[in-house]
Amino acid sequence: AHVPALPRLRVRPGGVSVCVLVAGVILAQYIFTLKRKMGLKTRILEMIRHVYEK
Repeated sequence: AHVPALPRLRVRPGGVSVCVLVAGVILAQYIFTLKRKMGLKTRILEMIRHVYEK
């Protein structure tokens, strides 16, 4: 049972790695946009704080 499974395992990693790459790129872009949005929010909060301090 283990011998027929080996060729499948050899064939799958190629497809899986492509899926992982695509998922990784999408995740990276999502995290990047999230961080950018969070950065903008923190900047806005800092500006509001400065306004209140004055």
